[in-house]
Amino acid sequence: MESPVKDTAAIVLDLTKVHNYHHLSLDDLLAAIKEQKLQIDIEKVKKAYLFAERQHRGQKRLSGEDFINHPLFVAQMVVWLRLDETSVLAAILHDTIEEGKATLEEIEKEFGIEVALIVDGLTDVRQTTKRFALHQESVENFQKLLLASVEDIRVLIIRLCDKLHNALTIEGLPRERQIKFAQRVFHLYGPLAEYIGLGFFKRELEDIAFRILYPEEFRRLKRKLAVREQEREQRVRKLIEELKKLLEERHIPFLRIFGRRKSLYSIWKKMEKKVREGKIKKAHPAAILDQIGVTVLTRDIPTCYAVLGVIHAQWEFLLEEFDDYIVNPKPNGYRSLQTTIKYADHTAEIQIKTWRMHEYNEFGPASHIAYKQAKGGKADEASYSWVKKLVSWQERKNGYRVKVFDEYIFVVTPKGDIIQLEKGSTPIDFAYRIHTRLGDSCQGVRINGKIARLSQPLNNGDLVEIIKARKPIGPRRDWLQWAKMAETKRKIRQGLRERIANG
Repeated sequence: MESPVKDTAAIVLDLTKVHNYHHLSLDDLLAAIKEQKLQIDIEKVKKAYLFAERQHRGQKRLSGEDFINHPLFVAQMVVWLRLDETSVLAAILHDTIEEGKATLEEIEKEFGIEVALIVDGLTDVRQTTKRFALHQESVENFQKLLLASVEDIRVLIIRLCDKLHNALTIEGLPRERQIKFAQRVFHLYGPLAEYIGLGFFKRELEDIAFRILYPEEFRRLKRKLAVREQEREQRVRKLIEELKKLLEERHIPFLRIFGRRKSLYSIWKKMEKKVREGKIKKAHPAAILDQIGVTVLTRDIPTCYAVLGVIHAQWEFLLEEFDDYIVNPKPNGYRSLQTTIKYADHTAEIQIKTWRMHEYNEFGPASHIAYKQAKGGKADEASYSWVKKLVSWQERKNGYRVKVFDEYIFVVTPKGDIIQLEKGSTPIDFAYRIHTRLGDSCQGVRINGKIARLSQPLNNGDLVEIIKARKPIGPRRDWLQWAKMAETKRKIRQGLRERIANG
């Protein structure tokens, strides 16, 4: 079959390249830019490298490698994702303020406002994540806080490249630091990667975190899979051959059919879920371990359904395992047809999707930006319904602005929890959102450590601490003028009625 995409530059991340993260050089980065045929000014890249190298000279990471290797890896990941020149320069420079002695003014003067804004955004994200409390309940709101606070989606993509290199080099950290990082992967970076559609990063990060937090389960599962690996590969090859023959006989075009690597963590989660549901015994997980996965890529959506029809006509399929994520995409924009057939005394999961869907499912907004960058590339409108909400393309500034959650803000409690409020909300709304009693006892507020007015509008990322009176002093009627949210006003009015009723 012909190459999947001729008119646009496809993102192809070679896992062997990703894991070859030691001793990178400027020449490696320049070679990657040339290989990807990106329209990037090489002299600017060299200038950024020399700037970063001066800032990091003499610095070592805990893994023992020269610090400059880290921004080089992050920049190389950005190149493999086919992002733009601004992203590559920002990736090289992303640690020069916090880990070096550079200033934002210097970066703006030397490399321009767009690069400076992304570097500043990366610094802000790092500071925000440090305040985040590690528990599952507030993860979703923290993701929303990041998305609402970050002005440019490239900040989040570069941040995840940064975290991936940290994960790959984690052996150099003390055990307690490894555990803390792995916990943040499961509570923060993995869910964030999934939320914005970066499936590749989610799998890589979570497998490393799985190995750190559950070493025995990781080793046991890896051994069990290794025993079955040869047989599984033979079944995958046989199914691919049969699928190709079947589609060619029916004159149904396809771009590519290939076996799919499942992450160890996702297999383990599936096994644990089936055990809890009583569908398999913990000692006999063969039904899941022996399942194979195959992906069929097509050029358009009608062909996806044609492929599905042929497969269902040829093999018995499990109705309860069939999902149409083309008609009903996942919340993060993931789209494909997924079906499970009975095959060779086992089961096989088959995904059917267009090449553009595949690119988005793996690399999310990065794939959207790459196609926008490619000459003549036109994004598939249907495939990018989610990313179009997430990213707004601004031709004049050549930026990628985040445009979700415009009607909300997300603030932080002293314990590190994230609270969602309506835009324009005040400390009064915050207090009543936490608890009615806290609202009634509210006599003052500190915002980011400073005393402020109860009527002051809050902003994304504000650290809000209510100064509580010993006894309830409210609600007061003038609080109705300061409150933004209807629920806050309802609680205040209810409290006022109760005070009148009680004399």
